[in-house]
Amino acid sequence: MVSKSNNYCGFERAELKLYPDMRHEVLNERDRKLVFDDIVAWLEKTAERSPPPKE
Repeated sequence: MVSKSNNYCGFERAELKLYPDMRHEVLNERDRKLVFDDIVAWLEKTAERSPPPKE
């Protein structure tokens, strides 16, 4: 699937999330707050695992 092919391209933290009742523009759907909440949660989780930036 998409997330597996992304992992092969060097994207190690890619995740696939499907929203069954939404169409192709999930950020413009009626339940877009759910999508934004999921994005924020993923960013927070990913930031916790990230090494500090190199100086």
